[in-house]
Amino acid sequence: MGFLCDVGIVQAAGGSDVDATNQGLALSDGAVRIFFYGLGAALILFGIASVGYLYRMNRGLSWNFQQSDSSAGDH
Repeated sequence: MGFLCDVGIVQAAGGSDVDATNQGLALSDGAVRIFFYGLGAALILFGIASVGYLYRMNRGLSWNFQQSDSSAGDH
């Protein structure tokens, strides 16, 4: 209801319906390349983190600093 009132005010003040134009920004020539560089960098970082996690699990490297004192073991 408020929308219809606003349109009436605009047209009563001499406004007219304006054709909508595309106001989006055009992609630059290197935008796709930049996107794939970012995607590749994210995948490489994920791969490095995965290798580090697998190394830690394979070697049994774990720290009990987040567990309660009763489950910490021989301390």
